[in-house]
Parts: sequence; C-alpha cells; structure tokens
Amino acid sequence: MKLRSRTGGLPAIAVVLVVMAGASCTIDAQTSSASGSFERTLQVDGPVDLDVSTGSGSIRVDVGSTSEVRIVGRIRAYDGVVVWSRLSPEDRIKGLIATPPIEQSGNTVRIGDVGDPELRRHVSVSYELVVPPQTRLRSRTGSGDQEVASIRGPVDARTGSGDIEIGRIQGQASATTGSGDIAVLAATGIDARAGSGSVRAEGITGPVSVRTGSGDITVEGEPSGDWQIRAGSGDVDIRVKQGSSFELDARTGSGGVRTDHPIEMSGSVSRNHVKGRVGSGGRRVDVTTGSGSITVANK
Repeated sequence: MKLRSRTGGLPAIAVVLVVMAGASCTIDAQTSSASGSFERTLQVDGPVDLDVSTGSGSIRVDVGSTSEVRIVGRIRAYDGVVVWSRLSPEDRIKGLIATPPIEQSGNTVRIGDVGDPELRRHVSVSYELVVPPQTRLRSRTGSGDQEVASIRGPVDARTGSGDIEIGRIQGQASATTGSGDIAVLAATGIDARAGSGSVRAEGITGPVSVRTGSGDITVEGEPSGDWQIRAGSGDVDIRVKQGSSFELDARTGSGGVRTDHPIEMSGSVSRNHVKGRVGSGGRRVDVTTGSGSITVANK
C-alpha cells in the first residue's frame, strides 16, 4: 500500500528537511519516522558531576575543554505499531529540539530526563558528549552501547543489552550490562557485571570485582587490591606481571586450572582447584568458574 498525503491522492513527499539554529529535523513520510538533532554548550568552572540517560540510544563521552560541556543529541522518532501517540514523529522531534532534556546547576549536569511522556513515546536519543577531564560520570541506557574515554572518573555505566567500553580513566570503573560485552582499558579499579556477555579488563591497578553469567573473563593488571572474579560457565584468563605477590584461590567445577607463576601450595590440590601463595603473598586473587577453565599467566 502506497502512503498518501493528507491533502489528496498524490504520493506524499518522501523527505522534508527543517533547519533551526543549532538543530535540525528530517521527516521521512515513507516510513512514518523522523530524525533530528540539537546541540548545546554549557559553561562550567571546575570538576563536573554528569548524569546522562537514554532509553534505546547510545552514549559516547570524550574529553575536551576544562571549562565547558558540549552536548549533541541525535533523535529518532517513529509511529508505534500498537501504542499510538497523539503527536506525530516530527512533532516529537520538534518538541525535544525546542526543550532539550538538559539541566544544569553549577557544575552538576543532568541529561536525558524527558518529563513529557508524549515526547518519550517511540523516541530514541543518542548522546555525544565532550566534557572536562575532571568529570564524574553516571550513565544509563536501556538497550544502547556506551563508550567512555580519558576522563578522570569515576565512571558508573549501565545498560540493559548494549556493550560498554571504558578506556583510560583515572578512577574506578563500574559497568553493568544484561547481554552485552564489557571492555575496560586502564583504570584504578573495576566492578563489572555481565549477564551473558564477556568482560575484558586491561591495565587495572587496583581492586577487581567481576561477575558474568555465561561469558568469558580476561583481567590483566597489578593485584594491588583484592581481586574477586566469578564466571557462571565461561573461561577465566588472569595475567599479572612475573614476580608479583598475591594469595591465589582458583576453583572450577569441570574445567582445569593452570598457572605460570611459582606457587607455594596450601591445603589440598587437584586438577580443578589450586590454592596457595605466589611470591610473598599479600592481596587475595579469588577466581571461580562453573564449567570453564582458569589460566593465571604472566603478562
């Protein structure tokens, strides 16, 4: 069935472009959808507390000037199949462009809280943010990916089903996903939870707490804090520098345990359970998997 215009029997114009200062809106009548964007720059004068959330869009955060937060919001709206809105997709786009969901109180910035339920209905907003290096971030997505780079942190990122990538932060990295993967490159500590995805962490210089339901886990770093690693059914690969000292307790249900580090055993030892002191001991490295294998190797 061909889409008809509201004014007669001629086919509707496929694309209409509406341009405003710092914003744009594109209407696609063929698919009953619309897309648009807005841009804002906020002035700040110190460390920033940033809270950003979106339903089905993505979030990307990188560093820039020490005195401003730059925000680009990319919007997609469409007609629902079951739940209809009194506003057309283009009306919802224009509403969000006119009043972007941005709040600022000094150096505290909150992004993504759309108060009008009609403007939230069948809408996806993805955010691209450039922030000062000294930023504390809390980010939430329903099903979109997240990418965070180079801020001093800490970072607390959560998504229902997207991937999370956190790189080169000078603070604690916390990440939670239902079915996506988590990757952390360089952080002073990590707290990660993945339902069915994998977790990969490199350059970790502090405490580690990682859990997965069915994914693999890879952790590389210095155990200057306690490490607690739990996998439901995946493999676990631990890599620490040769000559490091820590207390190891590695156990697997049906896989094997292998270590490249000389270890002074304590208690009973078996193919699937190794416990003992590496070097002079110190911090605890506890590793458990239900049915995968465990490797403790040199990095």
